[in-house]
Amino acid sequence: MPQLESLRGVAILLVFFFHADVSLSENGYPVIGTWVSPLAAFVHAGHTGVTLFFVLSAFLLSRPFLAEAKGGPPVSRARFLARRALRILPLYWLAVIFFSWLDESNASMLAKAVPHMLLLDSFPGATVRMFGYSDVWWSLSTEAQFYIVLALCTLLLRRRFDRGVLLVLLSAYLGSYFYLASHNLSPELWVNLFGRGPAFIIGVGAAWFYETFGVQIRAWCVRRGVARWGGGDIVLGALVLALGYLLREVVFMGVHPAEWLWHAWHVYESLLWASIVLVMLLVPLRLGSLLTNRVMGIIGILSYSLYLFHFPVLFEILRRCRVAMPEAFLGWTAISFATVLGCLALALGVSVLTYLLIERPVLKRKARIAD
Repeated sequence: MPQLESLRGVAILLVFFFHADVSLSENGYPVIGTWVSPLAAFVHAGHTGVTLFFVLSAFLLSRPFLAEAKGGPPVSRARFLARRALRILPLYWLAVIFFSWLDESNASMLAKAVPHMLLLDSFPGATVRMFGYSDVWWSLSTEAQFYIVLALCTLLLRRRFDRGVLLVLLSAYLGSYFYLASHNLSPELWVNLFGRGPAFIIGVGAAWFYETFGVQIRAWCVRRGVARWGGGDIVLGALVLALGYLLREVVFMGVHPAEWLWHAWHVYESLLWASIVLVMLLVPLRLGSLLTNRVMGIIGILSYSLYLFHFPVLFEILRRCRVAMPEAFLGWTAISFATVLGCLALALGVSVLTYLLIERPVLKRKARIAD
């Protein structure tokens, strides 16, 4: 699905420029209490790219299990988890070992590396933070939790009684989530599967909708000539604009206050991203090439490597630039913007190397493990 590969590219670029924005600010989040434009909100709240990654992951990985529930071929949970491990662990472990060696904190390399390698980052206090290196690793821990829960919960889709049990469990989780989210959700729950579960659930729901109604919606769009009058582009633009205004509210509140006081905003965010995914897959777009193109597709292919290595590149380069020219690197200036683009080029270069040398050989091995 080239649309989804390109959306991966969108997700990593959002995360990259968000981290650049944070690195260029004096106190981390310079626009709290300021109403920014919906377009600027995608930079100041670019951490929304992580939610997009979660929605895409749930959408893609749940489809074989949904097909199994409808009488399709059975899915081996062991092979599924083996494929997931091959996808994320080799490059991640290499990054953990390298940055544990590079980190200058007093903890031993073993004490720093092992908890991260065990994917414990989304459990506060379980790992040693390596500032500038490990700050994005929590999402991989959350992803791994989703893989296990997906493999187990989909076992309950096979029989009617089991589906009832799954519905009860899902209702209990959502009830607990919304109750805690409305009573100041604890920071310990922000960055694990409990706090980010709605994104995965909505991604699975989008996959079910796609498999159930996709053919009919495509046929309806063709009969109605939706592409001729740009109806799909209007809907997609409206969804992007709505997401921009939602992120604008988050920027005004501040990233951490929004997580503390209004964590349920991630539900609306996930619904909008899932709707964008479905529109891009199901509705003809006259301007679709602006998002789905070769450049974004390549960035999407490199997105995992870029996700692991972009923050250290930004951290190391911008930290030194701020020491040398503090005024030029306090906020977005012509010099800082050019430097950030240089960081992006360097991070892409590193990602190409790690993809060719590590990811692609492992992906070929992964492809030999049948679902």
